[in-house]
Amino acid sequence: MLTDNQIEELSRRMSVPLAGCFFKDELPLKLQPNKTYIINIQDSEDDKGNQNEGTHWTMLQVQETPNGTIKPIYFDPYGQPPPEQCIKSVKKSFNKHLPHTTKDVQSLMNNACGFYCLALAHFINAF
Repeated sequence: MLTDNQIEELSRRMSVPLAGCFFKDELPLKLQPNKTYIINIQDSEDDKGNQNEGTHWTMLQVQETPNGTIKPIYFDPYGQPPPEQCIKSVKKSFNKHLPHTTKDVQSLMNNACGFYCLALAHFINAF
């Protein structure tokens, strides 16, 4: 699995406008439009208060078009819905529902989730 530092480096090389890598419980409540948020679905700490290392990367981006249209999207390579923290952040920041992809594109036997998230972010922002 890619580390947050590797994701940050790759995002620069891919011209992805990365806002940052976050554990789901550390995602800002106020999101910026046209920025990519790479989110680990784990909380930052386990039940005992120890720092988690993370398990799986997902992606969130809210596009604002030149005419002001707001289009949020959440992507989990396993096709799972967004965590409640993501839904709340999009609702608070843009007063929008958060649609998500449902297609499972990643095998449970691989750990390429960060690559899938960056590939979609690159596609969204390059075109």
